[in-house]
Amino acid sequence: MEYFILLIVFLCYIGLVVGSFPVIRLNRASIVFLVSSIIILTGFINLDDAIKSIDFKIIIFLFGVMVVNSLIYFSGFFHWVSFKMFSNRKIFLLIKIVFISAILSALFLNDTIAFVFTPVIIKICRDLKIDPKPYLISFMMSINIGSMATITGNPQNIIVATKGNISYLEFLSALFLPTIISLFFLIVLVILFYPDLLSNQILQEEKKLDLFNEKNNRIIHKPLFIKSFFIILLVLILLILGIEPALVMLIASSLVFFTRRIKSSKILSMVDFELLIIFSGLFVITEAIKDIISPFIELLYSKLGLLISTFILSQFISNVPAVLILLTKIKNHYDLFILSSSSTLAGNFTLLSSIANLIVLNFCQKFNIRIGFWEHFKIGSLITVISLIVIYLFLP
Repeated sequence: MEYFILLIVFLCYIGLVVGSFPVIRLNRASIVFLVSSIIILTGFINLDDAIKSIDFKIIIFLFGVMVVNSLIYFSGFFHWVSFKMFSNRKIFLLIKIVFISAILSALFLNDTIAFVFTPVIIKICRDLKIDPKPYLISFMMSINIGSMATITGNPQNIIVATKGNISYLEFLSALFLPTIISLFFLIVLVILFYPDLLSNQILQEEKKLDLFNEKNNRIIHKPLFIKSFFIILLVLILLILGIEPALVMLIASSLVFFTRRIKSSKILSMVDFELLIIFSGLFVITEAIKDIISPFIELLYSKLGLLISTFILSQFISNVPAVLILLTKIKNHYDLFILSSSSTLAGNFTLLSSIANLIVLNFCQKFNIRIGFWEHFKIGSLITVISLIVIYLFLP
């Protein structure tokens, strides 16, 4: 029975990486649901244990983040930020894209930022008649790096912070400096591979009006914009004060729904319920296999071993499953930061290493932009190795 369970779990992880099983038309959520159902129906674990394995604090926190992000999206806040991202010099545009996207991904989930800002960056580059590829590659990597800094940056951070009882400030203080250093290295690497970005050419000033004219500014919904600002401020204050993250997002999401300005169905339309299904199923799957793989994890345990094994496992089965598996064997509090950061940075290694990368690639296909595997890998592999070294040196 154990070998059968390992086989279907292995197939599940392949499905998560690839994104679907085209023959039977399963997507990521249905793959995880089906495998976790088989585990329960075969009696490998019973239904009660499966339900107990699901960490509903994490599910509530993730749901709340998506609800708040939905309000922010409809308020026009992201469009306002898009205006601030513009620059008429290539190097300044690169720097703005890297740091603005990194900050936003730390606050609002990297997948959300990938979805919202990829078409914006493509439009900026096309209207200015410049090659979008160096900016899109930088964008992919900066949202992964930036998301490393906070517990709201990505799903694996949410898991680690909740399971490890890590406060927002403790998480930020541990990973802020490595994040900034990694972003600077990213800019240097991109410039080395695309030296034309240092050109003194001033891009046509009037293009700014084509991109962001006064009519476009009307998409900002002032009451929702103000409400979004105060909810973000409230969330940050409560998290800094050490209030339990799930409770904070429960309060925030309740405030979002308490409005007559926007229908709740519109807010919920932006919530990724498939992601919540994936998380719930992965909790069940991890509960089923943790004892089977435990002896193998023990062999890899050390600071360097944890960093390398997290990186490798994230490449093969994706970062969230890797974190859920390795989290069961964490003994040192500071190793939680190694686990979260290395699983996040692993997303920069190849084009297929993170969901955020795939979201950007999907938009590129729609706009007939081709980013080759090696074009990404020559920068992605280097920044991943450099960032992991930074993490190893700066974390105790």
